[in-house]
Amino acid sequence: MSYVPLQAAFHPGYSFSPRCSPCSSPQNSPGLQRASARAPSPYRRDFEAKLRNFYRKLEAKGFGQGPGKIKLIIRRDHLLEGTFNQVMAYSRKELQRNKLYVTFVGEEGLDYSGPSREFFFLLSQELFNPYYGLF
Repeated sequence: MSYVPLQAAFHPGYSFSPRCSPCSSPQNSPGLQRASARAPSPYRRDFEAKLRNFYRKLEAKGFGQGPGKIKLIIRRDHLLEGTFNQVMAYSRKELQRNKLYVTFVGEEGLDYSGPSREFFFLLSQELFNPYYGLF
């Protein structure tokens, strides 16, 4: 009984010695011939094109190049009412995606978290004020 398949024995390039086989060299490998015959992948793109496509899709969904700014101009004597009116003028998505910058009327200064911190401190005091009856 022979361990050589019958079809392989009659193959023109088949020999019983692996050294003499024409298929044993890497240049004649069927896998290599198939790989070289393939066309380049249609999805292969350079990195810059992928990055532009990524940013285009982000902007289409409403996410820009970083957070925008929502500037609140607050009067200290009408803190709760003024804040409520200004915040309600924006949509939920705008409030979630943008950063709040707070300035007080009559006070100059840049908001590097100082005025914002003071604003939220004063706002929390107003919210818990028993006069409004919120809590």
